[in-house]
Amino acid sequence: VVLYFLSLIGGFYESLTCKVVTIPSCEDPLGLPAWLRLPAQSVGGVMGVLPLVAVFLAKVLQPSAPPPPDVSDKPFWEGLARRSLAWLGNNMGIIFILIIELWLAWLRGAAEASDRQLRLQLGLDSELPQAYLGVAQWGAVVLALGLSAVVIYLGIVGRHSRMLLVRALTDLRYGAGLMDLLSALFRALASAVVTLWTMLAITLGRLLLKAQSALFRLWAMLMIAFGRLLLKTQSILYKTWAFLATTVGWTLVWLSRIGRGGRRSVEAIAFVLILGGWGLSYAATYVVLIDATGSEAERIETTNQTVLSWADPSPQRALLERGDRLIVIPIRAPGNLDPTYSALFNATYPSSQLERYDFFITLRDALPQEVDTDFGTGLSEALRAAAFYLGEAEGEKVLVVFGNGEDHSPEPVTASELPLANTTVVHLNLGLEERDAWQSLYQQAGAADTLLYDLAATRSLRQAELQEDLEMNSPN
Repeated sequence: VVLYFLSLIGGFYESLTCKVVTIPSCEDPLGLPAWLRLPAQSVGGVMGVLPLVAVFLAKVLQPSAPPPPDVSDKPFWEGLARRSLAWLGNNMGIIFILIIELWLAWLRGAAEASDRQLRLQLGLDSELPQAYLGVAQWGAVVLALGLSAVVIYLGIVGRHSRMLLVRALTDLRYGAGLMDLLSALFRALASAVVTLWTMLAITLGRLLLKAQSALFRLWAMLMIAFGRLLLKTQSILYKTWAFLATTVGWTLVWLSRIGRGGRRSVEAIAFVLILGGWGLSYAATYVVLIDATGSEAERIETTNQTVLSWADPSPQRALLERGDRLIVIPIRAPGNLDPTYSALFNATYPSSQLERYDFFITLRDALPQEVDTDFGTGLSEALRAAAFYLGEAEGEKVLVVFGNGEDHSPEPVTASELPLANTTVVHLNLGLEERDAWQSLYQQAGAADTLLYDLAATRSLRQAELQEDLEMNSPN
């Protein structure tokens, strides 16, 4: 290390004293080759770092010190001298490099002081005091000593690390331990690569799933929007056709001169019925009360399925017919039913297949899925809400009540509040102890007929049987 350092010093020394000093007329006295010369801006920095690198390398590569000589039987001063000579012999290279480093720092400080003196003579840097010239030279020496102390400490740490590594490698037998170490390192690297690839694959898969879900939702939204547009167009065309057919029919009736030609009048009226009376049937209004309180928690799902089966998109399997209106009102705990917005669903069973599917899906989403956790059953409040829709309905009316018949309303409903004229009342899941009371109330309110089914009868009741009972007991 010392020889290498000295060869560098010999190559750059003469250029150092010239290129550090900023004199324009200074020339390089050595004709160094191009590969050995350094730029003028970097010579000073290189010559300041090289000694520190040399000190660090010398300390790291310093061999183990031999055991100190035994001077226990020698006089104190003789023993001290022998120990000092042994220490100097072991650290002679580092001491020599430190001396050269301090000498170079002194030269650099002197060169800087000379440069400052020349600049002062030329009228440059006049604000610097004269005392700065000497301070710069000693400051370079003190800075070199401080940096050397730090580098020596780092070299001691590096030397101990090197010795531990050498000792660890020396203890390995026939290289098996080294191979095990390399094998463990490669296994850890392979595991890290596999883990990274797994994470990337999972992330990419989730990203693709999210993209697929977004595209599917967008496609579903577009198809739903397109279907609704077709439904609206069909409804408008149907209403337009009905209006035109009715207008043409009445025009033909007027032209037939009713009262003069009986046969022509009958033919005109028949033509009107053919054109404008398609789809006109005797519609009914179904008001369904669904008990959504805690007592019906186990039967709420079955009740929803029963109501949905009545509105099946296939007319052959549905209880409702074309033009029938279905109104669904929940039975809540007393005080929890909003009288203004009591109806969860209010729509007419359409004639179009696509509209019936939309009717079915809307009804499915509107039915109550959870029960009211508050105490009590406000059946009277739900009946008062149903009375509003029954009062304004025309034609045949059917009131369907799902629940055991318990009523905890503060003000029970009376017969005068229920407009049940021309109305068939169907009460499902009715408790036996409540049967007589509710039958009496419905009859006092003017119900055309009452169909009361207890829990067991409701469980075994089929839709065809219910439809047959409604047709037999229908007021029309």
